[in-house]
Amino acid sequence: MRGKDISKGEDTGEDAHPLPDLRDLVDTVPAIMSYFDRNLICRFANAYHFGWYGRSPATMVGRHLREIIGETDFEARQPHIERAFRGETSAFEYRVPNHNGTSRVSAIRYVPKRIPGGVDGFYILAFDVASLHDRFQSIFDGTAVGFWMLDVTLARAWIREYGAEGPAAAAAALSRHPSLVRMLLDAMPIIEINHKAGSMFELPVTQATGMRFGTFCPDESLAAFREQLCALAAGNRSFETETTLRTSTGRPVEVLLTCAFPNDDPGQSAIIIGTTDISYRVAKEQELVKTQADLAHALRVATLGEMVVSIAHEVAQPLGAIVTDGAGALRWLRRPEPDLKEVEEALDRMIAECNRASAVIARTKALAMKQDFLKTDCDINELIEETISVVRRQLASHETQLFLDLQSDLPLLSVDRVQIQQVLINLFLNAAQAMLSQSTARHLRVATGLIGSDICITVSDSGPGLGADAEKAFDVFFTTKKSGMGMGLAIAKRIVEAHEGTISVQPGEHHGAIFNIRLPVLPAPPEGQDVQETTRLSG
Repeated sequence: MRGKDISKGEDTGEDAHPLPDLRDLVDTVPAIMSYFDRNLICRFANAYHFGWYGRSPATMVGRHLREIIGETDFEARQPHIERAFRGETSAFEYRVPNHNGTSRVSAIRYVPKRIPGGVDGFYILAFDVASLHDRFQSIFDGTAVGFWMLDVTLARAWIREYGAEGPAAAAAALSRHPSLVRMLLDAMPIIEINHKAGSMFELPVTQATGMRFGTFCPDESLAAFREQLCALAAGNRSFETETTLRTSTGRPVEVLLTCAFPNDDPGQSAIIIGTTDISYRVAKEQELVKTQADLAHALRVATLGEMVVSIAHEVAQPLGAIVTDGAGALRWLRRPEPDLKEVEEALDRMIAECNRASAVIARTKALAMKQDFLKTDCDINELIEETISVVRRQLASHETQLFLDLQSDLPLLSVDRVQIQQVLINLFLNAAQAMLSQSTARHLRVATGLIGSDICITVSDSGPGLGADAEKAFDVFFTTKKSGMGMGLAIAKRIVEAHEGTISVQPGEHHGAIFNIRLPVLPAPPEGQDVQETTRLSG
């Protein structure tokens, strides 16, 4: 036959195939297709009905849906009919009877025909999916994931309203109005759930269709679903998060929520949500958090105990000095002619020791609790000499000979004077006590020097040394003394490291022990800045 150029309205002079009639196309589709008006009267049916039902389309047109499918099936379809007239697409599977007495699983969709002001009717589409159904159902129902198929028609319509402004506008609206998230969830009918979801949420599979998904979403899940809707608006293909849902009885369930979004096609109104029960994992995580909190509490208690022991250890020396000076003051007073000058000096020393004990307690507490402690710029040689004046009497009582080798013109150090003084007192008295049992000369040597950008303080003695225990010298509660607490060197190490320095011990050349302390020198101050400025360092 001769054809025409449609665009020009001319006869081309060539044979051409005319466009087939739409009815011809519909009749060739291997699926049931029909249309029912608002009164549920059939106005169209394709030819596939004959092969399925054994009846021609002509025998269906003009008849009521109840008359065509029977009273039982009509009652079963009522929820889907109601949804269609609300403008919602309804999809479900159903065993459709065949004219030969058998039945086949069909995927059925009721698609509303929308007109201005409402719905004029709906289309019924039914596809034979028996083989596909068996494969899909084995996965859908055999998996450990609870699947939900939801109708998101209203959510997509709302998102399209913000299409011109972009996903950011939708996200902003959802953030400003949390009730909007609730509204959209309550407007998501459940198309279908698998058996795992039914078991997980205590919901019979046959009763789920048509229920609103929002029923299973407590308020604490709204933040997660706000992000899900934002992902849907942004055109993402998937979304995953953790949240809390609730069963039909109201019991909370911790789930891993995964969503697969179809292409942004107005005809695609369904999404699939996967829910994996992670309640056991969350319970274990909460148990772990509780255990960690208990351990942290135990650590704080241990730290408190360590602090108490530390304070007891550190104040023992000034308390001993106070007792000695007090006893001396009494002796001077009880003489036939009291020497008030000696008494006054003893009382001054007692006051000084009390103040030092108070400062030791405050600094030890600050160190144990990792609080800030005060640092000042000082000359290390002056600090050593000041410390020696504090312990000179005790060194003398232990018959310890002191030798000083202090390098002059050393740079200033920025240290907490009380803390560093405690380190030195520990080292001096430990050395003196270690040499008590020996009959040979008891020598204590203190030297200072500059090594690179560090000031080095060396404290050595002529005692028995630490031998194989040198590596454990700084461990908490390790001691070589019968009445020792094993806290002094551990505290000394903590103090030095808090000053960004190091402390180590090594055996002497012939005997004894050598302790080396290295502390970073104070950086040169900018021109015009007072080098005595007080600084603070976090302990």
